Amino acid sequence: MPKSLVWLASYPKSGNTWLRAFLANYFYQADRAIPLSKIHQVSFGDSGFEAYARRAPIDHRHLNPGQLLRLRTDWLTEISHRGPVNFVKTHNAHTRLGPGWWIPAALTHSAIYILRDPRDMVLSYADHWGIPVERAAAQIADKRNQIQANAKSVTQFLGSWSTHVEGWAKAREFRTIVVRYEDMLTQPDKEFARILTHIGAPVEAKGLAQAVERSSFSTLARDEASNGFSERGPQQETFFRSGTSGGWRSTLPPDLAAQIWQDHRSVMRRYKYTEA
Repeated sequence: MPKSLVWLASYPKSGNTWLRAFLANYFYQADRAIPLSKIHQVSFGDSGFEAYARRAPIDHRHLNPGQLLRLRTDWLTEISHRGPVNFVKTHNAHTRLGPGWWIPAALTHSAIYILRDPRDMVLSYADHWGIPVERAAAQIADKRNQIQANAKSVTQFLGSWSTHVEGWAKAREFRTIVVRYEDMLTQPDKEFARILTHIGAPVEAKGLAQAVERSSFSTLARDEASNGFSERGPQQETFFRSGTSGGWRSTLPPDLAAQIWQDHRSVMRRYKYTEA
C-alpha cells in the first residue's frame, strides 16, 4: 500500500482550517486568495458522511466503531492511491478503537499536529457547539469525548485534550511535527516553512509570503462574511471569532481556567503553556 497520507490533525478549534487554507494557497497559487469554499481541494476529510454512506448499507449515524473502521479503512485506502501526497484533515485521536487503529500507519506518510492553549480553544469549542463553556471544559477533560454522528459527519472520537495531544505527538509509526497555534500567530513564515519542510515540499519565499497573507485571519473572516462557510457550527454567528491568543485571561472565569490547568497541566507545561 502507498504511504501517501499526510494527516492535518488537531483537536477542534485549534487552527486546522487555517492550516488547510495556507496549504491551498501555497500549492494552488492563483491571482487571488483561494476561497474557503475551495480549500477542500487540497485535502480530504476523514469523517464526511458521504464517503461512508456510499459504502454502508445502513444509515451512517447508526454505525458502530467496528463498522466505521472497516468503511474508514476502505475510504482511506482509496485516498492513498490518488497521488504521491494526500492531505487528510482529522479531529480524531490517534488511538485504537475496536479491532484496529483509527490512523492507519500502513497508509501514512507523516502528520502535522496543531495544538492550541486549551483555555483559548475551549471558548471557541463552546461557541462552535452552542454549549456553556463549563460543559465544554468538562468535555475536553473526558477521555470518552466524541463528536456524535450528525447530518454532515460520522462519529469522531476525540478523547480528552491531553490524551489527544499525547496520542499524536508520541506516535512512533510515522513522523509527526507538532506546531503551536500561538507560534503560528507570532511567526507564521517560520512555522509554515517548518511544515513545508516536514512534508518534503520546497520552501519558496515569495509563494510562502503570499500564502501566509492570503490565509490570514482577516482574509478568511472577510471571505466568510461575504460567502459564508460550510463548517460553521449550527449555533455560531461566525466561524472565525477572533484569531488571537490569550483571550481566556479576560473571558474565562478564573475558577474554570484553574480547573483546565489542573486537568491538563502536565501536557500544557510540556508545550510551554503557563498557569497564569
